[in-house]
Amino acid sequence: MPPLFPPGTDLPAHQPNCFGCGPRNQAGLHLRCHATKDGVAGRFMLEERHEGGPGLAHGGIVAAVLDDLLGFLLYHLGAPMVTARLEIDFRRPLPLEVEVDAVARIVSTEGRKVWTEGELRDSDGTVYAAARGLFVRVDPGHFARVSRNAANRIAMWQLAEGSEAGPGPVGP
Repeated sequence: MPPLFPPGTDLPAHQPNCFGCGPRNQAGLHLRCHATKDGVAGRFMLEERHEGGPGLAHGGIVAAVLDDLLGFLLYHLGAPMVTARLEIDFRRPLPLEVEVDAVARIVSTEGRKVWTEGELRDSDGTVYAAARGLFVRVDPGHFARVSRNAANRIAMWQLAEGSEAGPGPVGP
């Protein structure tokens, strides 16, 4: 199956209000990724509002970045998926105001299960955190079954002008 997005293509947000990548979420991280031959990659910088220890990123924010990064791999599959397990190795504190490269790839798939891995590193190759994730592909109705608001939210996105999110059931 040819890739949904060829390498180098900027990937759309998962959905407009996604905390990790959604353009409408004012409190969000507004992460951006592009497709690579092996997975996805992006670059970001955390700010003072993401602080945990003095001058350092909060571990929960680092976890959110990795979860969203691995979630961008859905664009290699062409189907929505949700996080089932996320394991993170915090290798060293991530300073604020430093450009960080993020890379992720699919390790394997079996039925609906998708095993992934990714890492955050600086331009010198220093790894701040690495993650392994298990994601499960879901059908479009998954979100509506779990949240009473999902159907209304999806309808709102589809009525919005412009493309703020990915194709299919997770966006317009």
